[in-house]
Amino acid sequence: MRVKFFFQVLSVLLCMCLVMATFLWVRCSIEGRRVTSDNMAPALKTNEKVLFDMTWYRTGKPFQRGQIVLFYPPNVKIANKDISRDPMNALDRAFAPPSLHSPETSIKRVIGLPGDKVEVRAGGDVYVNGSRLEEPYVKDAAKYELHSLSDMGGPLLTGGSTYPYAGQEGEVIVPSGNVFVLGDNRNHSQDSHMWGFLDQSRILGKAILILYPRLEVIPGPRS
Repeated sequence: MRVKFFFQVLSVLLCMCLVMATFLWVRCSIEGRRVTSDNMAPALKTNEKVLFDMTWYRTGKPFQRGQIVLFYPPNVKIANKDISRDPMNALDRAFAPPSLHSPETSIKRVIGLPGDKVEVRAGGDVYVNGSRLEEPYVKDAAKYELHSLSDMGGPLLTGGSTYPYAGQEGEVIVPSGNVFVLGDNRNHSQDSHMWGFLDQSRILGKAILILYPRLEVIPGPRS
């Protein structure tokens, strides 16, 4: 009888540990964010709640062209703890109140990977490695009034202006450890066409699900 009772208690404890471990894994791996603008419309609309897989940056998995990612923009100051892969920092972030979720993050789509040659041509078409991207997710073609990518530049959130690709004629090459990101709503998005390449260490995760007010799985990148 005592042996049976012991195994019953042990089974309950093991189940509790499993439930707790699963809860902690989900809590540290998945984060919900509210979309605060229409720069990713129509894929993501203002005030929609989106879930992000936050394990992507901690495991060092390579990002793919077409993924929608959550990141700290280059003009936002961050501390080492904000991008640390340490599990304890993940726990701190997971259980911190929303008021402490700082600094400000942004959501864009990965267009160029390290080593890619990217060009935005007059008319708004985007070319990567000489091939035109098929972008059914884009709301309107980019109207950057360009002759070449080196013409891109505009106001930053902090004010002033920048020309991130000065001296580059036509296509630019994405450097190692960086990506080139654009918003789907091309003419209403502050992204790589304004502030340059995005260091991959600033990326927090990839979008996987629109949770509210509609329930929709975010499709993966096209091969």
